Amino acid sequence: MHVVQLGLGAIGLSMTRLLAGQGGLTLTGAVDPAHDGKSLSQLAGLEDDLGITVAASLEATGASADVAVLATTSRMESITPQVLSLVREGLCVVSTCEELVYPWNSHPELAGEIDAAATRAGVAVLSSGVNPGFLMDFLPLIISRMTTGVTSVAVERIQDAAPRRAAFQQKIGAGLTLAEFEKKVTDGNFGHAGLLASLELLADGLGWELDDLEETIAPVLAERDIDYSGGSLRGGDVAGLHQEAVGFLGGKEVLTLTFQAAVGEPESFDRIEIDGAVPLMAVFPGGVPGDAATGAIIVNAIPLVKRLPPGLRTMADLWPAVEQGP
Repeated sequence: MHVVQLGLGAIGLSMTRLLAGQGGLTLTGAVDPAHDGKSLSQLAGLEDDLGITVAASLEATGASADVAVLATTSRMESITPQVLSLVREGLCVVSTCEELVYPWNSHPELAGEIDAAATRAGVAVLSSGVNPGFLMDFLPLIISRMTTGVTSVAVERIQDAAPRRAAFQQKIGAGLTLAEFEKKVTDGNFGHAGLLASLELLADGLGWELDDLEETIAPVLAERDIDYSGGSLRGGDVAGLHQEAVGFLGGKEVLTLTFQAAVGEPESFDRIEIDGAVPLMAVFPGGVPGDAATGAIIVNAIPLVKRLPPGLRTMADLWPAVEQGP
């Protein structure tokens, strides 16, 4: 299967390295205007030369492909024209865009436009990643199949941001003043993109039509002075954020997704709790490594996306494809 990679940031390059060693998948081109004319192998730090020069556009690559891996943006407004141009070329798309994971409620017009274009072209579009796309939505949905009578699901993702990339630390507001943090929340497009998408994907997979849903973002303040890769914090500075999405059914809180990432967080872990006929809990001590897991999820989804019906799909649509085996 021939694959073209679009977007060569940190996540895009990590996927390039995975794709280079993945049997059955062949990279045929790479697109990123910021790296136009550069060697893909050198950018990705690969010993073997892939013979691919990064281009500024898909047309400029001259590459033939079956699937486009799109790792360029988190937001629907930005990703939509990119997806439309790819499906018009007859390419299936696997993306890392958080808001594209489940955009039917948050961006119905854009979702409908992508779905219609992909359906006409006979290709599928799928977005995923560790979160949203798997850990806080698809995985709880899979685990819930081990019980019946599910009444509630709670997922926590708690991370120490100190060892993470500088871009991630900035994304969660580490180093901001309290006033700067509050302004970013008020202005919008701040915090972890896609938490509501996870909530809606999980509700859809469980067959629940939620009465209401809420999302809140609050600062996590440093309790002590901290030196970390991105700089230093004094006690009382913003160290990160606490973000929560809650879904209600019949007036009761049935879905709770909690994402907390902060520099100096004492313990990193991921926990899934499901109440049902048989209560279930799954815990990942130390937390799932986000960047590595996202790359693996996307690469493993590439062969599956070709099996999906045409249109805009979600991870919940992978059930039939997964059951077919590799």
